[in-house]
Order: sequence, then structure tokens, then C-alpha cells
Amino acid sequence: MSIVEGFRPSAPVAGAPSRLCSGAGLARLRAEARLIRRYPREYRRVLPIEGHVGAIQHLVRSHRRHYDGYLLEALIEHDRLFRRPNGQASSSADTATSRIPAGPADARLSVRG
Repeated sequence: MSIVEGFRPSAPVAGAPSRLCSGAGLARLRAEARLIRRYPREYRRVLPIEGHVGAIQHLVRSHRRHYDGYLLEALIEHDRLFRRPNGQASSSADTATSRIPAGPADARLSVRG
């Protein structure tokens, strides 16, 4: 039996995605939730027209600067909370920010040097 009494642990399936969320994914969810809390009227206005996912996309497009700030704060908080047991911060390859793909703005910055 598993930790939850009455439910057997399911057998892993080859090629199936992991049930664990990455730090980057959790940070995106936190940033989206902060946008909803900051702009509840706009979210409720768009929700019946575009649904939840469409409303989130609308908020992210409309308030990109706020979303980027919230995302960065959430990533920093995630990395602060999930340090290695010996107290060392995770290496740059292991941080949540390293798992976010570079966007067009990041590509322009790296080209300019």
C-alpha cells in the first residue's frame, strides 16, 4: 500500500512524463496567480469569452512587465527554499532559472554581447 491508505502505487510507464513539477513550472503558476490577484476585474471580464487558459494568456500578454517580475521573484524564492542539504546553493545548472528557455529578448542581448 502507498502512503495514502487504499491506493496502490501505480507502476511507472516507460516514456510517461514524471508527475513531479519543475521549479520553473511552479514559478509560472505562482506568477500567473499573482496576475489574477492584481487584475481580478480584467480576468473575470475575459474568462467567459476565452476560458481560464485564454484569460491567463491575455493577462500575461497585457501585463508582460509585471508577469516577468513576478516570475523572477518566484524563481528566486524557489531556489532559496530548495537548496541542497549541505547548505550550498544549487549550481547554476540546477537552478529553476536555468530551465527557462531563452526568449527573443535574451537572444538579442546575447548577440550584442
